Amino acid sequence: SYFSSLAVTMASESTANPTPAPHDFYSDHPTSSCNLIIGDKTLKVSSELLGMHSHFFRSLFFKANTKKEEEMNEGTPNLIRTEIKDVRLDNVKVEEVIELLNIIYPSDAPITDDNVKFIIELADKYLFNVVLHECEQFLKNGSKLSKEDRLVIADKYHLCDLVDIIVKDLSKSEISGLISLKLSERTTKAMVKHLTSS
Repeated sequence: SYFSSLAVTMASESTANPTPAPHDFYSDHPTSSCNLIIGDKTLKVSSELLGMHSHFFRSLFFKANTKKEEEMNEGTPNLIRTEIKDVRLDNVKVEEVIELLNIIYPSDAPITDDNVKFIIELADKYLFNVVLHECEQFLKNGSKLSKEDRLVIADKYHLCDLVDIIVKDLSKSEISGLISLKLSERTTKAMVKHLTSS
């Protein structure tokens, strides 16, 4: 299938170089099969890799195989490629999309305090669920962002476990300072409950 053969190709590329350089999305690559057009820039990417990581791109580039069950054999893929080759992305910055792509490509770029806010926004917008989870894990375990910044991000993207962890770690004075923020009802209730129970 598209996805399994691509995974093998990408895995062999990543093991050949333990610290791969960022991918060059402006040049053709053997796995490039479509273009992301952002303003006047064109990024050459793998529709298969995007489809593996994003429900948004999977629905653009692949459709269900409509062959009848008796017409399908063991090697028949469940999904078949659509004719879409070019996708225009509006209201995004090309540099930020490249950082997101480098997280899912073999370059395996890290999520950092410098990029987590726009990476999580793009991951949410284009339904990169694994990247959303990686952002949540980073905000739980590796981020040096303030509690307020992490709480605002967690609230905005409905990361309920992270909200609960941060709220439990807040002092009364921190909660008093945060109550005025425009947070969701769930997060505000969690802060009030923590404030009144401690």
